Amino acid sequence: MKESELYSGVGYISDLPNLDEILNLEPKKEWIKEHPQVKGFMYLPIERVEFLLNRLYKNPQIEIRSVISTDTRAVVTVRVNYINRDGEKMYQDGIGAVNVNKGQPAEMSFPMAKTLAIKDACDMFGKIFGKDLNRKEVSVPSNHKELSESQSEVIQSISKSLAKCSTVDELNSLWMEILVYMDKDITKTVKAMFTKRKVDING
Repeated sequence: MKESELYSGVGYISDLPNLDEILNLEPKKEWIKEHPQVKGFMYLPIERVEFLLNRLYKNPQIEIRSVISTDTRAVVTVRVNYINRDGEKMYQDGIGAVNVNKGQPAEMSFPMAKTLAIKDACDMFGKIFGKDLNRKEVSVPSNHKELSESQSEVIQSISKSLAKCSTVDELNSLWMEILVYMDKDITKTVKAMFTKRKVDING
């Protein structure tokens, strides 16, 4: 199947002999967005992710696994269930975290957290879902007061990097690296994420 055919139709593609090849394609350039306040930070909107999910996988269903809220954060975990090309039931799990705006109930942040969780799960399928969009370092200004979808994506990216750290030294190195671009509006949340990961490493 050609790349152009992937984007020209709708619904599940039943005959797709080159799925691995499709999954390793770069996302469609016209679909990639750059955050206006986070220079160099690119993301794929949720509607594009859902389009690809429905094109490449049979009967995808989103299952909400958990919803957690605190005074400062809303966290949602999801499971993307689907049927693979061999007819087997499979799934990918994802997690999304969003800061709660002051004066607003945490419930207002749950939809965004769910969106990020779905995108986090779909990242595991391959490049075409936006997996490698932000491998390079980005620059984040410090004058943006409200967290947006893409700023929350930065937090999500840091979360993935934290999961790969297995020692305190690796945590310290990561912290020094992200200080270059971390916005002050997400500093408190990121510090809490580092603290939790340090506790997990130390047991």
